[in-house]
Amino acid sequence: MPVAVEQVRRLAERDLSGFSRLGGLRRGYEGLARELGTTRGGLMGALRLVVALAILLGFAGCGSDKNPVMPDVTGKKVDVAKSAIKDAGFEDEVKVDGGGVFGVINESNWEVCDQSPVAGEAVSDGPRLTVDRSCDDAKPSETSKPSETPSETLEPDATESSEPDGEQVLTADKSEEFAALLAVSDYCDETIAPFVAEYAGRTIEFDGSIANMANHGDYDTRYDILVAPGNKGPESTVGPAFKFEDVNVFDLNLTGAEIPDSVGEGDRFRFVAQVVKYNPNQCLLFLAPVSTRVR
Repeated sequence: MPVAVEQVRRLAERDLSGFSRLGGLRRGYEGLARELGTTRGGLMGALRLVVALAILLGFAGCGSDKNPVMPDVTGKKVDVAKSAIKDAGFEDEVKVDGGGVFGVINESNWEVCDQSPVAGEAVSDGPRLTVDRSCDDAKPSETSKPSETPSETLEPDATESSEPDGEQVLTADKSEEFAALLAVSDYCDETIAPFVAEYAGRTIEFDGSIANMANHGDYDTRYDILVAPGNKGPESTVGPAFKFEDVNVFDLNLTGAEIPDSVGEGDRFRFVAQVVKYNPNQCLLFLAPVSTRVR
């Protein structure tokens, strides 16, 4: 009898891939039983062993198809988080929410503030990461909320001339620091904040184009305008994200041979503006318009 049981075990290991094969196993064992002259009781006992093996191996097969478990990536940099998720067994795209105006350009500069699913849960759909430059400062600042009434347009210091003299204006030709600022490849570059800290209130002049233009709050004629250095407008990949906030077209003080009735994305100008402040959470460098010459 032990010989028969051992051969049944081997037969099960050879042929078992699911319960659909139990009929074949039974027929195989019946032939083996007749060959060895076993009793009906021995046959039924052996068949019970086959069923037990089928159940065990069936569970083992199911385990290989389980979804990967989401690791804890909150607080990690985006590139590190994505690598951890891939190591956990998820190969598809990881969705990222946040990333400022132009999205996440350099993943090592952004931190995961929230994740879905939470750590320890199975990943049944694409993981989603919510990111910010720093999770400690992820709460919206007061300056990011639209004002309920039109705010007064920021003007240069009244003690200065409305036409800044050449020595006061920072240009790429006259200032190496400003030239480097206009050429940064990441609009959240770590050199932007120190530049603004040193030159807040100063006037800058540069060739730029409108990268984005949206209504400010619920107003139809007041806008938030993003300006990029150079001529590529929405397709620009260099320089800080300059922003004129809550302005109308007249606030830009348009000059030039042919002044347009309206402005929009992609339009190119020679901007003269005053440095106001930098918001590191949004990676926005706020400016106050002084003059805007059509190019």
